[in-house]
Amino acid sequence: MRIGFIGLGRMGANMVRRLIRDGHEIVVYNRTPEKTREIAGEGAIASFSIEEMVGMLEGPRAVWIMVPAGDATEAQIAELMEHLQPGDTIIDGGNTNFHDDQRRHPDLKGKGINYVDAGVSGGIWGLQVGYCLMVGGDKDAVDPLLPIFTTLAPPNGYMHVGGPGAGHYVKMVHNGIEYGLMQAYAEGFEIMHASDYDLDLGSISELWMQGSVVRSWLLELAGRAADGVILGTGFDLLVYDWAKQKIRAGSAQAGRKESDVAVIAAGMLCVRDDGNEARKIVRNRIANRAHHNFRFTYETVPPEELDGVKKFMAGFDVMKPMEDRVDPDLVNDYLVHRFSIAGTPKECIERIEELNAAGVEHLMLTAARKVYHESVEIFATKVIPHIRK
Repeated sequence: MRIGFIGLGRMGANMVRRLIRDGHEIVVYNRTPEKTREIAGEGAIASFSIEEMVGMLEGPRAVWIMVPAGDATEAQIAELMEHLQPGDTIIDGGNTNFHDDQRRHPDLKGKGINYVDAGVSGGIWGLQVGYCLMVGGDKDAVDPLLPIFTTLAPPNGYMHVGGPGAGHYVKMVHNGIEYGLMQAYAEGFEIMHASDYDLDLGSISELWMQGSVVRSWLLELAGRAADGVILGTGFDLLVYDWAKQKIRAGSAQAGRKESDVAVIAAGMLCVRDDGNEARKIVRNRIANRAHHNFRFTYETVPPEELDGVKKFMAGFDVMKPMEDRVDPDLVNDYLVHRFSIAGTPKECIERIEELNAAGVEHLMLTAARKVYHESVEIFATKVIPHIRK
């Protein structure tokens, strides 16, 4: 088949690679043209605008969107609708809230456009082992896409689970089970780590993969020694020290040096000439990250901030659209400071140098989407050149 594909992140690019290797013709578009050129060198067909991509497809067209759920997906659908024709199909492969699918389906169907929602699991390993696909939508829209689904999935790894929204609904439950499994494993290994026995936790995880009823892909990953750890727990120095203690203990258990494991602190970035404006922008964007951190424990929250964090968690509604899940007033200054680097160039320089002085050597920063290009430009021109090495 020939289809369009929007979004060439790590997962999207590997999905395109898997499709190309099975003989499909994939017309790709990505917001940053460098990734488009890169994947075109591996056999994809490059396009540099949505209009160009649609023009390179013959009707009835199919376009797969693989970008972050929420505003980014809505923007791609809106632009696609300026160019698609009745009978064409949009496939949303992101982690979209199924309520959004239920809203989009009748709206697009009324304009003659088919809408299919696809929950995708497999991560960066899907290129080799395939992607588990949970697909929702009308049968007459889903069936023509079967060659794409069967290429992406391993044997028996694809299922049309139900009508519009069903794919993302099943994926939502899947993700909840995944998080529960990870928490159960974490608690189990923590209990063993705290015992009086000198246990080799890595070897035990490998042992449990051999016939045990608790064996799983997640457990297999737990048995692999990491070369790096990405901390989504925030930039607060107390949290960083807490995480380093955990990594130090884990390295010792695995017989590795702590210096063998790179520690990368991850969070959001917003740089503006008006620091208050930067913090206001980021306040609405860090809610999901903060909620995910505090779902299972408040261990890393200072006592004086605990009441505010608990109010934030109580007011967070994961079933609502992303932008409406929590009152922004509940995202207090502590959360903004912990999960972002936001402010004027001078404030950001001081914050990064403070982190660096405390031993934080690697940062993974995601610029706020609302002012993405401006933040990246200001960061590159007014922050990076002034950070002391």
